[in-house]
Amino acid sequence: MKIYSAIAKRGKLKYYDEHIDFTLDGTPDYNWKKINSQKIKGEELSIPNELLFTPAKAKFEELDNYDWLKSTFALPVLNNTFIKILKNNLKQKYEIYPVIIRNKKGNINLNFSAFYLKEYFDCLDRENSTLTKIPDYEYFEFKNCYFKKKYRISTIF
Repeated sequence: MKIYSAIAKRGKLKYYDEHIDFTLDGTPDYNWKKINSQKIKGEELSIPNELLFTPAKAKFEELDNYDWLKSTFALPVLNNTFIKILKNNLKQKYEIYPVIIRNKKGNINLNFSAFYLKEYFDCLDRENSTLTKIPDYEYFEFKNCYFKKKYRISTIF
């Protein structure tokens, strides 16, 4: 069994080292709450045709060192090389949306895409995991979770 990890190829990172900002965030062309609602309901996503990002604190020249970029976008932004690994190991349905990353100098990086896993799979052992409650919201925190044994999911997870 192979185990893959979505981490940078260099040492320890500060939180915003690999952060990029979605250019259309807050505009009528993009509403992340609407997209999150569509994901939960299993509806077709209304994603803009052009997904344009700008590096926040990440150095543009080093973006390709990352498998996964942090962003304000509703879907994970993954390196296309990492997406190839996912494609070869996933049985679930997914969609891929090309991403354009442009810096202030006008340089463009097309090596990333937004990745949408369309099928949920419940691998969480809810009885033994700790439910975190805040006003109007409940969630299972990853570090306090246990997963079902003998559950057949892709080895990528």
